[in-house]
Amino acid sequence: MTKMCETLDVARSNITESVKQRPSKARGRPPLADRELVYEIKTIIDDMPTYGYRRVHAILYRKARSESRPWPNAKRVYRVMKVHGMLLQRHTGALDTRRHDGRVAVEQSNLRWCSDGFEIGCDNKEKVRVAFALDCCDREAIAHVATIEGIKSEDIQDLVITAVENRFGLINTLPKPIEWLTDNAPDSSQRTQVTTYRYRLGAVLRAHSQPPIQRDGRGFRQNVQARPRLSEPST
Repeated sequence: MTKMCETLDVARSNITESVKQRPSKARGRPPLADRELVYEIKTIIDDMPTYGYRRVHAILYRKARSESRPWPNAKRVYRVMKVHGMLLQRHTGALDTRRHDGRVAVEQSNLRWCSDGFEIGCDNKEKVRVAFALDCCDREAIAHVATIEGIKSEDIQDLVITAVENRFGLINTLPKPIEWLTDNAPDSSQRTQVTTYRYRLGAVLRAHSQPPIQRDGRGFRQNVQARPRLSEPST
């Protein structure tokens, strides 16, 4: 062995280590079983399906701390959710498939109405939020609601009722159906749909990027917002 090492000009210690062939030492700890973690994650997302891995990890962390036991880190939660297909779909910036590029304007009144909203900044730093309904024929503002709070479903219900009463008076049913276009506003909620269907209004939900509805309401918004700011908000 010595003569061979001298001939090859290598250290004898290296040859000795190679002959022994010691098993390599495993680094870190063995992977933990994921069955219990998968069950906990499924329990969380069943109650809160909009939660991503960060919020799920936060709930697991608080639960483990309260029970005085180790908690999984965020990377492990992400890996487990990815392997089992429980991650939320990431937004890629692509256009919505529901985008509507058709013609919104109609030839006669009371065939199609549309709704939109805007806000007016006041000198006291408060904002007045307004929602309005237009006739898609002549763009007449049929009705509007205003509040210093956020536009809620109840406000849009009042908007629908006021628009119907302004055009047709106190009635229970419209003489013919009217299409109501909305732009993913609060009037897409179930409670408001009950109000629209009460008057035979066909509520049609459009995507955020739907340009024709935006064009119908843009002129009205610009005319109102171009006026001097209010000194105090009023409803």
